[in-house]
Amino acid sequence: MIVRKKSSSLLLLYFLISSLFFFKFKSVFARPLISSKRIVYGKSQKGSKLFADIHFLEGVSHIKAAILTSGVHGNEYMPIVNDISTFIKKNGTLNTFDYFKTGGVLITIPKVNPDGIEKSSRYLASGEDLNRHFYHTQDSHEKHLASEAYQLTSFVKDFLKETNLKLIFATDYHCCGNAALIPTKESVSNFFYKFLKETMQIEFGLDFSITNTARVFGKTFKGTLKDYWNQVYNIPSITFEAKSLKEIGHTQSHIKWLNKIFSFLGEKVKAPAHLSQDISRSRYFKPNYTVASRFSSYSE
Repeated sequence: MIVRKKSSSLLLLYFLISSLFFFKFKSVFARPLISSKRIVYGKSQKGSKLFADIHFLEGVSHIKAAILTSGVHGNEYMPIVNDISTFIKKNGTLNTFDYFKTGGVLITIPKVNPDGIEKSSRYLASGEDLNRHFYHTQDSHEKHLASEAYQLTSFVKDFLKETNLKLIFATDYHCCGNAALIPTKESVSNFFYKFLKETMQIEFGLDFSITNTARVFGKTFKGTLKDYWNQVYNIPSITFEAKSLKEIGHTQSHIKWLNKIFSFLGEKVKAPAHLSQDISRSRYFKPNYTVASRFSSYSE
């Protein structure tokens, strides 16, 4: 009898302490989570899905976006962008990017050229180099783009317009130049690229350089994705040339340098109140909404 009363008392005490602990720290338990939404925006030439993962904090006005891409060249594919996306989905809190708190949205596209990735090939199924097809013209649409390029650029253009987001930065992951390649028309003396160099060398060593394509590969190439983002949206963008294909395990290093860049670029981005919106209310996030068919037709 005494043992039973003692057990009941301990149980009651445990319940009271648990309740007090919960109410005292419920704000911690109720930390806002980062939502992630996968959007299939098209199909590759071999029929593989082309998709983007959209990461954002619910309940705030979203005003800016950044894009991370990889797998443009299938033989240079690394899981960095996929790992960052997976890390955000699994952890789901503000501990990843501070930039989410200020209305930032992150678009991750880990497999831009899935056909090339499947065969570990630099090229599209058609044999073309996708990173020579991101041309920008004065036409309303880039009609001459390869299928994967047309679908990607059309999706991003439509998504940004629909959500009123301002694109602030883009990174396209490649290998293996151990450098960040800046757009053709930009200069390494630009204040932002100086800041980028300092930031990235902290994470990847003093031998990691910020330079242009010609200095690394001996010449400049037209139609690259980094130049497309820079020319069309007038933003800083880079091709991240990793030191080797073995970038596995460096997720935190990439989150750190990206976090600093997003904060640096996003501080001055403010949208008029009538343009700011919660993107979760966009048609892109409605149940059963399909966008793939909208960008699947193109002209060579």
